[in-house]
This record gives sequence, C-alpha cells and structure tokens, in this order.
Amino acid sequence: MASISSPTQLATFQNAQASSSRLPHVQLAPVHGSRGRLAVAAVNADGVWTYDIKTLRPTATYTVPPSTGFTSAPLSFIPGDDDEARVTVVGATSEKEGGAIWIWVGEEDKRSVKAGVVAIHGCMWPLLVVGGTGALFLLDAELQLSALTTPKPKAGKVLSSALVGSRAVIVDDRGKITVYALDLEAGSASLLAEVTAASSYLAASAGEVIAAIDSNHRLHARKLSEILENADESPGIAIANPTTPLGVLSLPYERPLAALTTSHDGAGVTIVSASADLPAALATSHLSTGGSQVTNLAVLSTFPLVLGAVQTHAGTNGRSIIHTMDVTLPPRLGLAQLLGSATATADVLRLGHQASGGADKLLDAVSSALKAGEAARAENTFTTWLEDEEKRAPGRRFVIPESVARRLVDMVLVNKPYAGKIIHTLIDRRQLHEDMREGGVVTALLPLDRLAVSRLLRKNPALPARSVVALLVVDDKVLESVVSGPAPDPSYRAELKRQLNADAACRMLVQLTAWAEAHATRDDGLGSWLEKQPKSSLPPLTAVVAHASALLDAHLPSLLEKEDELTRLSEAIAPVIAAQTDYRRLRAPIDATLRAHAAKKEEAGTDNRRRQYKQDKMADEAFGKWRVEDFVF
Repeated sequence: MASISSPTQLATFQNAQASSSRLPHVQLAPVHGSRGRLAVAAVNADGVWTYDIKTLRPTATYTVPPSTGFTSAPLSFIPGDDDEARVTVVGATSEKEGGAIWIWVGEEDKRSVKAGVVAIHGCMWPLLVVGGTGALFLLDAELQLSALTTPKPKAGKVLSSALVGSRAVIVDDRGKITVYALDLEAGSASLLAEVTAASSYLAASAGEVIAAIDSNHRLHARKLSEILENADESPGIAIANPTTPLGVLSLPYERPLAALTTSHDGAGVTIVSASADLPAALATSHLSTGGSQVTNLAVLSTFPLVLGAVQTHAGTNGRSIIHTMDVTLPPRLGLAQLLGSATATADVLRLGHQASGGADKLLDAVSSALKAGEAARAENTFTTWLEDEEKRAPGRRFVIPESVARRLVDMVLVNKPYAGKIIHTLIDRRQLHEDMREGGVVTALLPLDRLAVSRLLRKNPALPARSVVALLVVDDKVLESVVSGPAPDPSYRAELKRQLNADAACRMLVQLTAWAEAHATRDDGLGSWLEKQPKSSLPPLTAVVAHASALLDAHLPSLLEKEDELTRLSEAIAPVIAAQTDYRRLRAPIDATLRAHAAKKEEAGTDNRRRQYKQDKMADEAFGKWRVEDFVF
C-alpha cells in the first residue's frame, strides 16, 4: 500500500515582505549530488537556506537584500563529491539589480549576478537555464552565460521544465509541451516534439511524466514517450475540490503518479494515480485543519522518496512553514492496492462517466430553443438530458464535459431571454469557470443575474482574485458575497492595490468596519465567547478581519485619513484579540493533557492503533496547538 507520513516541520519564516507580492514566499528544491541529504529553500526578502533533511538543521545560508523576490525555485548542485564546491543558482529580482540570475559557489555568502534571465530550471553541469518564455541558455563551468540556438522562441509563460537525459522538456501556461534534444558542444537545441493541449494549463510539473492541471481543473498525466510518439491526449480527470493556488508535482514511478495540494479536510497533500485507466487517491497527509494553503511542492529526495511542502498562512502576521513527508510506494500498483480507497478518491477526484452521444442533440435543442426566445424550454431540455445521463451512471456523479459546458455558457450569455437555470446548475456542480468566456464569466453575468454572481463568489474557491476585484470595481454591492465566500488567493492584495482606487477602498473600509461592529457584542476574553454563536446573515468575522487586513496592506497611505474608521475597526475586533490571547494561555495545559492521554493509552494498549492515532491527531488539531497556531489575524 502507498503511504505518506505525517508532516515534519523543517523551518518557519515570517512573511515580513509586502504581502502584495505575486511571487511565492518560499520555494523548495533538492540539492543535486547530495544523495538525498540536503534541500535548499529560497525565501523572499530573507535569503537562500540549505537544510539537512535528515537532522532537520540548517547547514548554510546566503543573505539577500530586503527587496528581493525569487522568480524561480533555487537550483543547487554538487560537482563530484566536494560539498565545498556546491553551486547554487536562483532567478531573482530586486530594486537595485532588477531581474537576474544570482549564483553562489561554495559556502561563502558572496554572489555573482548574470542579468537578463529571471527564471531557471535544470539539474546538470554545465547548467541549462530556461528563461521565463522558454528561451534556453547555457551556464558553463566558468559561470558564463550563453544562449542556445533553438528553432523558434516560445510565447507562453513557462510553468515547469526539466532535463530528462539529454532532452529538455518545457511546459507553458498555454498548454504547450515542447521537447528539445540538446547538443551542448554545438550550443544548439533541436525540436523533437511540440504538442498543445485542448485547454490552457494553470499548473504543471515536468519530468519523465508531465503532470498538469488545465483551466477546467482536470488533472492530466502524460509520459514523455507518449508525447514523442504523438499519442492522443486523454480527457483528464476532474478534480473534485480545486485548491487556490493549484499545486501538482510529478512523482518518479512506473505509472503516472502525482502529488496534489488538497483542501477538502484542511490544507494537505494527496498522492494520486493520475492514469485514466486507474485513477485513485492513494494516500493523504494533512498539514492543518484550516486557515492556510499549500503554496509549493518539491521532491527533496528520490531514494528514499521525500516530499517538501510549504504551508502558508495569510494575513498581516503571515508565515510559511516548510514540512517534509516520507512517501512509501508499492513495487507495483494494481487493483489490490486500491482496496478501500473509494472514499478518499471521491474527496479528491470526480470520476464521472463521459457524456453519451446525446450531447450534440442537447446543444442543438438548447440553441434552437434560445434562438426562438423560449428560455424555459431550453432549461427543461437541459434538465431532462442531465437526469438521463445521471441514470446511466448510478451511484456516481456525472461530469458534464467541459466542451459541452462551454458551449452552453456561450449560448446562454449571448441569447435572450436568459436561461438562468442552466447557469445555476453549472454553479452548483462547480463546473462554471471564469475562463469559459472571453473577458470573464463573472463580468458577463453581473448585468444579467446578480444571484448567480453571488452564488459563484460564495461557492467557487478557484475564482481568480483579479476577477473578484474587478467585480468590486464595477459594483461594490457584491462585497458581501466576496467576504462571505472562500478565502481569496494570495494575489488578492496585489489586485486590490492595482485595480481599486482610493475612493472605492474607503467605501470598502467603511462597510467592513460596519460588519465588524455588528459582530462586536461580546466582552473581552473567552468568558463571554459563546460556544455556539447564533446564526447571522453577516459575513464571518474572521473573513471580515482578513479582508480588512488585505485592504489596509494594499491602500494604507490613502486610508490613514480615515482615522475614525480605523479606530472603530480596532475597537470592534478587540474581543477577538482578547480571545486569541486566552487561547494561547490555554495551549500549555491542553498540550499537557493530550500528552498524558496519549501516554495512558500507550500503557493500556489498543487493538485499533491506526484508528485511534487518527482520532488523537484530529483531537490535537481541534483543541491543541493547531487551533492556536491558526487563530491569527
């Protein structure tokens, strides 16, 4: 059976840099040539750290200016067996030097700078460097940078790249996978294969197996050999609960396996079989019960297989925690290894059958009805077709093909009268995505169906922050739906700063303050903190505080004039701060109680160790340190 261990904390970094940065706070990578012993982490505004993942101790650090942001994961390589000759390379940007490659040799905190390229990938010496749009460069043993001759430059943004033997594999956000054969002596690269997926990619991981998540939140896994043979692409596997941000990592194995970031039971990492003939969730490791996101994944060691994950807590007191997890995989993967995985698979993957040939008839019938001005007939036709498809797959949720959903959305939004029931059904099934229409689905829906917009904002965790803020610019009445919905992605602050003007920011602060005051009915401390709060139509107080924090971070200079509003907001959340203090005071006795309980059970013994361990872990997270750690605004 496959298994993934509970996370082991390697390091914690406070996110002191302006949280409006679009760059990941921490990016991980292995140290090649260290035999799975070392890992390296690039931390924005802090430095590049090297860790021994066996002893969990730092072994070296390179400091950087406070304005530094890292545009790529670091690459560290030991030529031969000489640790002191280790080379560390990373793409970086700073106010003083702009975008460049930064290089350290050995353990000395002295770097050299190569300007002009800001994204790197590779694991061989001489070092192959991949630019942000797919241009190839060679960094030789003398640390000189030279461009490789390629058939044509790439236009998409590189999501992932890897070296497989003498081949370079590049995956971009347009869904294009490009494979080059490298001739380092001649300084050139010849094109071996270039294939484009049916949909653009949101996340990808290149290697012997290319794993990717497309814009329809479907997981794809293709072997490099299949791409070279120009084999047909499978439709992919629908992800049941897409995370924000999306994360996927290809794993070294005989079958297509991938690690996915998950959120169905708090932030976590799940190992999945990504092949179309045997899709399943194999093992999951939970990092937290809520309030955080997994923002980076990396294979830190191949033998044994060790994964690294970065868990990021948002907010003004945000921090990133680096975890390591040991992964055990069976020698071979078959049906026998999947027994008992149905429930876990349903939490992660949506394994509905594909539509029958009636989909074309459905689209023709809906189009005919809408052109005739009969929205009710179009809605009834769609409902009847959907019920028939559900009956063909008893016990399994039918997944409407993305091509069908896109054409339905296009027809409904273009024709009048508006067939809103179709849109609402797609929202309820989480199959309406922002990119299904040029310019954004949400913007097109706003003048037609405010209720649909509200439901989409409240239910869709993968809605891009740029679309959410664009809505606030057009109509600030949707703020309640935004605050009541899922936590926005990390780019929310940057989008508030970029799109929202000072007047709109002030109006937003006034409304958030009003909601905070409406919640402020308690005294200080836990003594008046009701165990079960009455139901309310107000947005959750935690969400109000989180959005207020993001707004202040993005527009503090213009909001300083609103001294009265800021004072009222501070007074309204004072009970929350007091309750947080009480929670922290309770941490020590709660931890002591849990340890005593565990010791007592260890002495008594149990026949259900695995089940009890899981219950103890849940109790620890619910009442012990995890609740205290996450209760931060």
